[in-house]
Amino acid sequence: FTPNPELDPERAANSELLARFDLAGPIGDDRLLIEASVFENRVDDFIEQIVSAPSFFGRPDPGSTRWINVDEARLRGGELAATYQRGGLNLRLAYGQTRGEDRTTGQDLTNIPADTINADLSYAFTSRGVLAGLRLTHAADQDRTDVPGQDQLLFAGYTVADLYASWSPRAWSALRLDLNVNNLTDRYYQRAWDQLPHPGREVILSARYRF
Repeated sequence: FTPNPELDPERAANSELLARFDLAGPIGDDRLLIEASVFENRVDDFIEQIVSAPSFFGRPDPGSTRWINVDEARLRGGELAATYQRGGLNLRLAYGQTRGEDRTTGQDLTNIPADTINADLSYAFTSRGVLAGLRLTHAADQDRTDVPGQDQLLFAGYTVADLYASWSPRAWSALRLDLNVNNLTDRYYQRAWDQLPHPGREVILSARYRF
């Protein structure tokens, strides 16, 4: 980590537009919720993280992480999400994207996430106190990585599936058991701008009791 004593604080002007459409009972006892948002943030002295990867060939270089100011930066993007509910069934689909650029040079900003699509399907068995669901996350290729001092990078897209379930017995409502199986297919993937791949399959079992 390389310190930068010349780093200035950010100053931002943010604009956001939100829209929400809530339709009850489109085909009976159900509900459809649609939400959309767009935003634009103009930031002076935007703080950008620059990571130099280590090199083990020739003259070894451990790499470095430092922060710099971008005089004039712009971030813009949006999200579109739809949620459908019917009885214990809940289905949510969402798409989000963010773009970031240096307004002076036109180059991309670092640490901007890839475009993502999220799907979450769950069902609540109310009489048994059980909730079970499947969550899918798809990230597109991230090749908007034209930043100064770095070679053009490409972060490959990926799709990750997670299973989750919880149980709260009716006789002991203060007790809750949770099971999460993250990265169900044991996918090898690396999020945009991360230096290391994320863990493989992960199983988490937890219990909570409220007094």
